[in-house]
Amino acid sequence: MRRYVIGLISAAWLMTGCVYSHAGPGILYMHVEGPLGTAVEDGQRIGEACAQNFWALVAWGDASLDVAKRDGGITQVREVSYKSTNVLGYQEFCTVVTGN
Repeated sequence: MRRYVIGLISAAWLMTGCVYSHAGPGILYMHVEGPLGTAVEDGQRIGEACAQNFWALVAWGDASLDVAKRDGGITQVREVSYKSTNVLGYQEFCTVVTGN
């Protein structure tokens, strides 16, 4: 019985992820983006900042708004969105910023 409980807890832990998605978790594969906002206009810049983790054991990166703004050279933010990907335990969450 003890092995059964430990197995269930281990399986539940392995199937969960630290990256949150509004669409829910994708155990084998997931790629979602949102919010579905406005298109990028001429003269606007795009900046992106990402954080990754592997099976919730190791995590790295910085998906903060400040890093995304710095990446795109943006001082005035027009829109903030996200991208989230999960492939067999490898997960990535990115903050995407558009502006001037």
